[in-house]
Amino acid sequence: MLQSILRRQRREGRRRELPVSLAVPINLRPYFPSSTLRNFILTVRPSINPELGDYTLDEIIAQVHHHMRLHITRQEMQAVITKNVSLQHILPLQLVPSPVKNFAMAVCAGVCCGLLNFFLWPGVPWSLFVVGACAVLWVWLVPPLLLRRSPSVVLLLLDLLAVGGLLVLIGMVLHGSVWLYGIALPVWAGFSLILLAIWMTAKNRSFLSRAMLILGGLALFLVWLEYIIDCFLGAYHPMWSLIAAAVAVTMIMPLAVIRTRPNLRRQVRRRFHF
Repeated sequence: MLQSILRRQRREGRRRELPVSLAVPINLRPYFPSSTLRNFILTVRPSINPELGDYTLDEIIAQVHHHMRLHITRQEMQAVITKNVSLQHILPLQLVPSPVKNFAMAVCAGVCCGLLNFFLWPGVPWSLFVVGACAVLWVWLVPPLLLRRSPSVVLLLLDLLAVGGLLVLIGMVLHGSVWLYGIALPVWAGFSLILLAIWMTAKNRSFLSRAMLILGGLALFLVWLEYIIDCFLGAYHPMWSLIAAAVAVTMIMPLAVIRTRPNLRRQVRRRFHF
Protein backbone atom coordinates (compact mmCIF):
# COMPACT_ATOMS: atom_id res chain seq x y z
CA MET A 1 0.00 0.00 0.00
CA LEU A 2 2.83 2.41 0.79
CA GLN A 3 4.40 1.71 -2.57
CA SER A 4 1.12 2.25 -4.44
CA ILE A 5 0.58 5.61 -2.70
CA LEU A 6 4.13 6.67 -3.54
CA ARG A 7 3.58 5.75 -7.17
CA ARG A 8 0.32 7.65 -7.27
CA GLN A 9 2.05 10.78 -5.98
CA ARG A 10 4.68 10.35 -8.67
CA ARG A 11 2.03 10.04 -11.39
CA GLU A 12 0.23 13.16 -10.17
CA GLY A 13 3.39 15.17 -10.74
CA ARG A 14 3.47 16.93 -7.40
CA ARG A 15 6.04 19.65 -6.99
CA ARG A 16 6.84 18.36 -3.51
CA GLU A 17 6.04 14.76 -2.67
CA LEU A 18 4.67 14.30 0.83
CA PRO A 19 5.68 11.60 3.31
CA VAL A 20 3.40 8.56 3.27
CA SER A 21 2.43 6.79 6.48
CA LEU A 22 -0.01 4.09 7.57
CA ALA A 23 -1.81 3.79 10.91
CA VAL A 24 -1.46 0.14 11.93
CA PRO A 25 -3.63 -0.86 14.94
CA ILE A 26 -1.86 -2.79 17.69
CA ASN A 27 -3.78 -4.92 20.17
CA LEU A 28 -2.69 -3.90 23.68
CA ARG A 29 -4.10 -6.87 25.58
CA PRO A 30 -0.90 -8.97 25.36
CA TYR A 31 1.03 -6.08 26.92
CA PHE A 32 -1.55 -4.62 29.34
CA PRO A 33 -4.05 -7.20 30.67
CA SER A 34 -7.60 -5.89 30.46
CA SER A 35 -11.10 -7.34 30.73
CA THR A 36 -12.79 -4.69 28.59
CA LEU A 37 -14.76 -5.79 25.54
CA ARG A 38 -14.14 -2.50 23.74
CA ASN A 39 -11.32 -1.80 21.32
CA PHE A 40 -8.11 -1.64 23.34
CA ILE A 41 -5.58 -0.54 20.76
CA LEU A 42 -2.94 1.99 19.84
CA THR A 43 -1.65 2.76 16.38
CA VAL A 44 1.89 2.59 15.06
CA ARG A 45 2.63 4.73 12.01
CA PRO A 46 5.41 3.47 9.75
CA SER A 47 6.22 6.08 7.13
CA ILE A 48 8.26 6.58 3.98
CA ASN A 49 9.68 9.96 2.97
CA PRO A 50 10.02 10.11 -0.86
CA GLU A 51 12.24 13.19 -0.62
CA LEU A 52 15.05 10.95 0.64
CA GLY A 53 15.08 9.03 -2.63
CA ASP A 54 13.39 6.13 -4.37
CA TYR A 55 12.49 3.01 -2.42
CA THR A 56 12.21 -0.51 -3.74
CA LEU A 57 9.61 -2.88 -2.37
CA ASP A 58 12.24 -4.76 -0.35
CA GLU A 59 13.49 -1.51 1.18
CA ILE A 60 9.93 -0.48 2.13
CA ILE A 61 9.31 -3.88 3.72
CA ALA A 62 12.56 -3.68 5.67
CA GLN A 63 11.87 -0.16 6.93
CA VAL A 64 8.32 -1.03 8.01
CA HIS A 65 9.57 -4.22 9.69
CA HIS A 66 12.24 -2.43 11.74
CA HIS A 67 9.88 0.43 12.60
CA MET A 68 7.31 -2.01 13.95
CA ARG A 69 9.92 -3.96 15.90
CA LEU A 70 11.24 -0.73 17.42
CA HIS A 71 7.92 0.77 18.49
CA ILE A 72 5.81 -2.26 19.42
CA THR A 73 7.20 -2.60 22.91
CA ARG A 74 5.57 -2.21 26.27
CA GLN A 75 7.72 0.80 27.15
CA GLU A 76 6.95 2.69 23.93
CA MET A 77 3.21 2.09 24.20
CA GLN A 78 3.23 2.97 27.90
CA ALA A 79 4.79 6.32 26.98
CA VAL A 80 2.07 6.98 24.41
CA ILE A 81 -0.69 6.09 26.90
CA THR A 82 0.88 8.37 29.53
CA LYS A 83 0.98 11.24 27.05
CA ASN A 84 -2.65 10.70 26.05
CA VAL A 85 -3.96 10.74 29.63
CA SER A 86 -1.71 13.52 30.92
CA LEU A 87 -4.41 16.16 30.38
CA GLN A 88 -6.75 14.28 32.71
CA HIS A 89 -4.41 14.95 35.66
CA ILE A 90 -4.58 18.73 35.36
CA LEU A 91 -6.44 19.88 38.50
CA PRO A 92 -8.45 22.78 36.95
CA LEU A 93 -9.78 20.45 34.27
CA GLN A 94 -10.70 17.84 36.86
CA LEU A 95 -12.72 20.38 38.84
CA VAL A 96 -14.85 21.37 35.85
CA PRO A 97 -17.79 18.97 35.25
CA SER A 98 -17.82 17.13 31.94
CA PRO A 99 -21.11 18.74 30.72
CA VAL A 100 -19.57 22.18 31.21
CA LYS A 101 -16.47 21.17 29.26
CA ASN A 102 -18.60 19.73 26.47
CA PHE A 103 -20.63 22.93 26.34
CA ALA A 104 -17.44 25.01 26.29
CA MET A 105 -16.12 22.98 23.36
CA ALA A 106 -19.37 23.54 21.47
CA VAL A 107 -19.21 27.27 22.23
CA CYS A 108 -15.61 27.42 21.00
CA ALA A 109 -16.59 25.70 17.76
CA GLY A 110 -19.43 28.19 17.31
CA VAL A 111 -17.18 31.18 18.04
CA CYS A 112 -14.52 29.98 15.57
CA CYS A 113 -17.14 29.48 12.86
CA GLY A 114 -18.62 32.89 13.63
CA LEU A 115 -15.24 34.59 13.24
CA LEU A 116 -14.57 32.79 9.97
CA ASN A 117 -18.03 33.74 8.77
CA PHE A 118 -17.54 37.39 9.72
CA PHE A 119 -14.13 37.84 8.10
CA LEU A 120 -14.30 35.50 5.08
CA TRP A 121 -17.94 35.10 4.01
CA PRO A 122 -19.91 37.90 5.68
CA GLY A 123 -22.82 37.69 3.22
CA VAL A 124 -23.94 34.15 4.16
CA PRO A 125 -24.59 33.49 7.88
CA TRP A 126 -23.66 29.82 7.70
CA SER A 127 -21.99 29.90 11.13
CA LEU A 128 -25.42 30.02 12.78
CA PHE A 129 -26.19 26.64 11.26
CA VAL A 130 -23.04 25.22 12.87
CA VAL A 131 -23.98 26.77 16.22
CA GLY A 132 -27.46 25.27 15.98
CA ALA A 133 -26.08 21.85 15.08
CA CYS A 134 -23.65 22.00 18.03
CA ALA A 135 -26.53 22.90 20.34
CA VAL A 136 -28.57 19.94 19.05
CA LEU A 137 -25.64 17.57 19.59
CA TRP A 138 -25.18 18.94 23.11
CA VAL A 139 -28.86 18.29 23.90
CA TRP A 140 -28.59 14.79 22.45
CA LEU A 141 -25.41 13.84 24.34
CA VAL A 142 -25.27 15.72 27.65
CA PRO A 143 -28.76 15.43 29.23
CA PRO A 144 -28.68 11.58 29.13
CA LEU A 145 -25.56 11.80 31.32
CA LEU A 146 -27.01 14.38 33.72
CA LEU A 147 -30.60 13.10 33.89
CA ARG A 148 -29.97 9.38 34.14
CA ARG A 149 -32.97 8.82 36.42
CA SER A 150 -35.34 10.80 34.25
CA PRO A 151 -37.92 8.93 32.15
CA SER A 152 -36.76 8.17 28.65
CA VAL A 153 -39.76 10.01 27.22
CA VAL A 154 -38.45 13.25 28.78
CA LEU A 155 -35.08 12.83 27.06
CA LEU A 156 -36.82 12.04 23.79
CA LEU A 157 -38.93 15.18 24.15
CA LEU A 158 -35.78 17.26 24.68
CA ASP A 159 -34.23 15.75 21.54
CA LEU A 160 -37.30 16.55 19.47
CA LEU A 161 -37.48 20.10 20.83
CA ALA A 162 -33.82 20.59 19.90
CA VAL A 163 -34.54 19.54 16.32
CA GLY A 164 -37.53 21.89 16.23
CA GLY A 165 -35.39 24.74 17.51
CA LEU A 166 -32.83 24.07 14.76
CA LEU A 167 -35.59 24.25 12.15
CA VAL A 168 -36.77 27.58 13.57
CA LEU A 169 -33.20 28.90 13.52
CA ILE A 170 -32.74 27.88 9.88
CA GLY A 171 -36.05 29.50 8.97
CA MET A 172 -35.14 32.74 10.74
CA VAL A 173 -31.69 32.94 9.14
CA LEU A 174 -32.96 32.22 5.64
CA HIS A 175 -36.11 34.34 6.08
CA GLY A 176 -38.14 31.29 5.12
CA SER A 177 -41.22 31.71 7.27
CA VAL A 178 -43.43 30.38 4.46
CA TRP A 179 -41.85 26.94 4.25
CA LEU A 180 -41.08 26.91 7.99
CA TYR A 181 -44.69 27.36 9.12
CA GLY A 182 -46.20 25.77 6.04
CA ILE A 183 -44.32 22.48 5.88
CA ALA A 184 -41.28 22.11 8.19
CA LEU A 185 -42.87 22.68 11.60
CA PRO A 186 -46.12 20.80 10.80
CA VAL A 187 -44.13 17.77 9.60
CA TRP A 188 -41.91 17.99 12.68
CA ALA A 189 -44.93 18.32 14.99
CA GLY A 190 -46.69 15.33 13.44
CA PHE A 191 -43.58 13.18 13.56
CA SER A 192 -42.89 14.18 17.17
CA LEU A 193 -46.41 13.42 18.37
CA ILE A 194 -46.47 10.03 16.62
CA LEU A 195 -43.02 9.09 17.91
CA LEU A 196 -43.88 10.11 21.47
CA ALA A 197 -47.13 8.14 21.32
CA ILE A 198 -45.32 5.02 20.06
CA TRP A 199 -42.57 5.46 22.65
CA MET A 200 -45.04 5.73 25.52
CA THR A 201 -47.29 2.87 24.45
CA ALA A 202 -44.60 0.44 23.24
CA LYS A 203 -42.95 0.16 26.65
CA ASN A 204 -43.23 -3.34 28.17
CA ARG A 205 -44.97 -4.58 25.01
CA SER A 206 -44.23 -7.74 23.08
CA PHE A 207 -42.28 -7.79 19.84
CA LEU A 208 -45.44 -8.22 17.77
CA SER A 209 -47.19 -5.34 19.52
CA ARG A 210 -44.22 -3.05 18.94
CA ALA A 211 -44.09 -4.03 15.28
CA MET A 212 -47.80 -3.24 14.91
CA LEU A 213 -47.36 0.13 16.62
CA ILE A 214 -44.40 1.06 14.43
CA LEU A 215 -46.21 0.09 11.23
CA GLY A 216 -49.33 1.98 12.29
CA GLY A 217 -47.33 5.05 13.25
CA LEU A 218 -45.43 4.96 9.96
CA ALA A 219 -48.68 4.77 7.97
CA LEU A 220 -50.17 7.65 9.96
CA PHE A 221 -47.05 9.78 9.45
CA LEU A 222 -47.04 9.18 5.68
CA VAL A 223 -50.68 10.24 5.45
CA TRP A 224 -49.91 13.35 7.49
CA LEU A 225 -46.84 14.09 5.35
CA GLU A 226 -48.77 13.96 2.09
CA TYR A 227 -51.53 16.10 3.59
CA ILE A 228 -49.03 18.79 4.64
CA ILE A 229 -47.22 18.75 1.28
CA ASP A 230 -50.45 18.93 -0.74
CA CYS A 231 -51.85 21.74 1.41
CA PHE A 232 -48.57 23.63 1.03
CA LEU A 233 -48.69 23.23 -2.77
CA GLY A 234 -52.36 24.06 -3.13
CA ALA A 235 -54.97 21.35 -2.56
CA TYR A 236 -55.12 17.97 -0.83
CA HIS A 237 -55.28 14.99 -3.21
CA PRO A 238 -54.48 11.76 -1.33
CA MET A 239 -52.58 9.25 -3.46
CA TRP A 240 -49.33 7.55 -2.48
CA SER A 241 -49.83 7.84 1.27
CA LEU A 242 -53.06 5.83 1.11
CA ILE A 243 -51.25 3.11 -0.82
CA ALA A 244 -48.50 3.04 1.79
CA ALA A 245 -51.11 3.01 4.57
CA ALA A 246 -52.92 0.12 2.90
CA VAL A 247 -49.67 -1.85 2.73
CA ALA A 248 -49.04 -1.14 6.42
CA VAL A 249 -52.56 -2.23 7.38
CA THR A 250 -52.10 -5.39 5.31
CA MET A 251 -48.97 -6.17 7.29
CA ILE A 252 -50.62 -5.32 10.63
CA MET A 253 -53.56 -7.68 10.12
CA PRO A 254 -51.58 -10.97 10.14
CA LEU A 255 -49.55 -9.70 13.09
CA ALA A 256 -52.80 -9.04 14.98
CA VAL A 257 -54.04 -12.54 14.16
CA ILE A 258 -50.77 -14.08 15.35
CA ARG A 259 -50.92 -12.04 18.53
CA THR A 260 -54.43 -13.22 19.42
CA ARG A 261 -53.72 -16.91 18.72
CA PRO A 262 -51.41 -18.35 21.41
CA ASN A 263 -50.68 -21.58 19.51
CA LEU A 264 -49.88 -19.72 16.31
CA ARG A 265 -47.76 -17.25 18.26
CA ARG A 266 -45.70 -20.06 19.79
CA GLN A 267 -45.13 -21.59 16.35
CA VAL A 268 -43.97 -18.26 14.95
CA ARG A 269 -41.63 -17.71 17.89
CA ARG A 270 -40.20 -21.19 17.45
CA ARG A 271 -39.78 -20.75 13.72
CA PHE A 272 -38.24 -17.26 13.74
CA HIS A 273 -36.51 -17.55 17.17
CA PHE A 274 -38.35 -14.58 18.73
